[in-house]
Amino acid sequence: MKLRLVACWLLLVGVGFCDCHEVQGDPPVKSSQKITIVVEKQGKPVKGAKISVSGQTLPQTGLTVLTDSDGVAKLPTLNTGTYSIQATFEGGIAAAALSVEQRAFAKPTQLTFDLVHSPSRMDLVAAQNNRVTWQTKVFAGVVKDPSGAPIPNVSIQVFRRGELDEWNGTLLYADQNGRFNLALPDGEYLAFFQSQGFQPKIGAFEINPDADQAVVPVILQIATC
Repeated sequence: MKLRLVACWLLLVGVGFCDCHEVQGDPPVKSSQKITIVVEKQGKPVKGAKISVSGQTLPQTGLTVLTDSDGVAKLPTLNTGTYSIQATFEGGIAAAALSVEQRAFAKPTQLTFDLVHSPSRMDLVAAQNNRVTWQTKVFAGVVKDPSGAPIPNVSIQVFRRGELDEWNGTLLYADQNGRFNLALPDGEYLAFFQSQGFQPKIGAFEINPDADQAVVPVILQIATC
């Protein structure tokens, strides 16, 4: 079974913020106990990407493997359970959650991670002075292009306002219809929207239960050469 990670998957850590990037979204992907990870960036294999795996059946430190020259890493056979997997390389990141099931004669599961740029500390520092763009009850909406057409699979990274650690955020992807939804506690945040062929967008927003707005409108401008 081969799966390409274009949707968003829920990590074990839940809604809060931790010392690693989180991913929010749909339930974990069902997987066999044998897993191969392929890491790519803009369609090209990434050598030396770090694959970090954590889960209840692993030691607290988890396990770490590196991709080979073909961008491939084979994980040790995992026990049944739920795991979070993260790939990082030179400021790029991708992540997923897996539900490993014990199935007789199951084929190995192959996952392809497409790395997206993670904002640097300098990016976060520069964004702290951005004015609040949206006040909303929930962080949910649709990402569209200038014509109003939805943009599928946009990567979205959310940080608490004041957070300067580029790995201490939440990563999610819009679905095929450009829709996204993330439960967040009240407070102020920064959101980074990215999609190939479009200019990145940074927005500051506030989660406020008394806000009138319930949908976050996001328009990405087409990138110019």
